[in-house]
Amino acid sequence: MRSTLFGLALLVGLCGTVFGNSGIFGGSGQRLQLIKSADVQMVSEDVTITPVCGANVVTHTVCFRCTFVLKNRSAKPVKIQVGFPLDRERAYKSSSQPFADDADKILSYHFIARDAKNTYHVRYVAKDPQGKFSHLFLWDMEFAPAETKTLHVGYILPMTINTTSTRKTAGTLNDMFSTKYERPWHWRIEQCLAVLFYYVTETGQSWVGPIEKATFCVRNEDFEYFVLTLPAFSGGGPGDVPRDEEVAEEDSASADAGQEDDGGDSDKRFFGTFYREISPDGWKSVYISKTPHGGARRNREPNSIMWEFKDYKADAPLIVAYYLIEFPEKTSDCVPWVRSILGKKPTKVDVLELRETVGAFYGIIPQTASVRRFVEQQIWYHPQKKLRESDLGKSRRAVLTRLKQIADRAASASSPSAEPPHSAPLVSYGNLGVEGMMTSNPFNPALVSQ
Repeated sequence: MRSTLFGLALLVGLCGTVFGNSGIFGGSGQRLQLIKSADVQMVSEDVTITPVCGANVVTHTVCFRCTFVLKNRSAKPVKIQVGFPLDRERAYKSSSQPFADDADKILSYHFIARDAKNTYHVRYVAKDPQGKFSHLFLWDMEFAPAETKTLHVGYILPMTINTTSTRKTAGTLNDMFSTKYERPWHWRIEQCLAVLFYYVTETGQSWVGPIEKATFCVRNEDFEYFVLTLPAFSGGGPGDVPRDEEVAEEDSASADAGQEDDGGDSDKRFFGTFYREISPDGWKSVYISKTPHGGARRNREPNSIMWEFKDYKADAPLIVAYYLIEFPEKTSDCVPWVRSILGKKPTKVDVLELRETVGAFYGIIPQTASVRRFVEQQIWYHPQKKLRESDLGKSRRAVLTRLKQIADRAASASSPSAEPPHSAPLVSYGNLGVEGMMTSNPFNPALVSQ
């Protein structure tokens, strides 16, 4: 078992799944449930979501700033109980530092709800009796006849961090262990870290009438830049070559995967390849100024993503997922990476198929049938019909060239495979338990509706 992944596997259980959005809840105790108002409309919803990169994998957070315009459409006073279901995080800070009380829980999220006149007293409920919503934050609001209020809600939550798979059809824990692979090393390529956060909109259905306007903005530029500089992900530090910088091909005489000594740590694991998936469709890349008054920034390249809806019917959650995958980004990564996948004495055939798999990640359609069948099962495979290796950037061409050199020096294709078929993954998922495990595809409504 590789020490890096084992350490990460022990940590992922500390993080939870992010929920959000306000709804109207009736009753209390065993009668608490999401209801639909006959009087109060959510006229508009404006949400800014800012992921923040922490010092390590378990300190990433997401800051939510929400503005709701609520209107009493009736000619009578109305009192409602508003609720925010947040996440399914285990109900403690850590095993040695549990939450002292409900106030401690609320303060830990930096949760606040206020309008122009009131800062509301928030109550905490662990879950509704039906078990559909968890970690509910509730407060009461009163409206005069035809009154409109602008409600501001803010909170900070931990991100979800999971060791998982990039296979589209991966489902339960048993599915991952029982999957049959054409090549005994295919499961190693599927291993990854998933860093993700949600904003659930389902509870917006409880307000009367449509949401006339809804805007959701994710300020993701800084997070995406800094997460790639973390040693835990990149295998290096901020001083390493930037990911968007082209690098020259390295010395072809450097050590190859068939030798015993590569001059470094052959068990090195890194998650430097960055694959992002966003749901639902309909978002666009936009530039949002970071200065209070819109200051002048010469480079107005997009730094955020945004959804804009009119007559919005709250339904699908907004999900931003980052898969940190073990593909080589530099030619110096190739030897340790090939060893981690194929062992110290790979066959030439296996290295060439591994090279085709990397090309498929870049968008090149594989020519080998077994490679094509494998990559078609991966969430990251988006083939481009006319893309050729010569069309790639310099650094990607250099990686494929280095892998070709390793294949040419590899052991004979008739040598036995480095490992037996269907061997168990390096990550001990048993250490996570069922709660700590997720499917490879986070866009499963069941994951965000419990």
